[in-house]
Amino acid sequence: MYNSDMFHEKELCVRLNRAVRRSPEAVRLISDCNRMVTYAMLLIYPAVLLIMLLGKNSHFLRALLIPAVSLILLTAFRPAVGRKRPFEALDVEPLLPKEKGISSMPSRHVFSAAVISMAAAHVSPVLCGIGWIMTLVLGVCRVAAGVHYISDVAAGIAAGFFLGLLI
Repeated sequence: MYNSDMFHEKELCVRLNRAVRRSPEAVRLISDCNRMVTYAMLLIYPAVLLIMLLGKNSHFLRALLIPAVSLILLTAFRPAVGRKRPFEALDVEPLLPKEKGISSMPSRHVFSAAVISMAAAHVSPVLCGIGWIMTLVLGVCRVAAGVHYISDVAAGIAAGFFLGLLI
């Protein structure tokens, strides 16, 4: 039977977090995926910039400045939103270490992965596709870990995509 509250964002976050917490392997998988995707993006971005620089790609300067400036502006914008993280507002246990009192909207990790994926499009469509897959995996990890809501992740993806179009 359909329950209109079944797909409510907060309830979904709680259910997903509880399901993951039941299995130590799932907790480890979420933590490992989060870390691996984050580090992979930290390696992909300088590689994309280096390839663009060496190839004299006309988009290099925008690929360098737009993600950096956007991340600074996004970080400054988050306190204005002031949204508590799921582990602060709901009955969920954070599976990733996070400080309390830092706004969760939008997800900076997911934003960064999305805008890096957009920059990668100027180097390789395959790398861009891999970047987007990793962005989605990262988003799922952050929600399952109880540090972001689905809408935080969606806002990070949207911001990364649209600002990435400027590259």
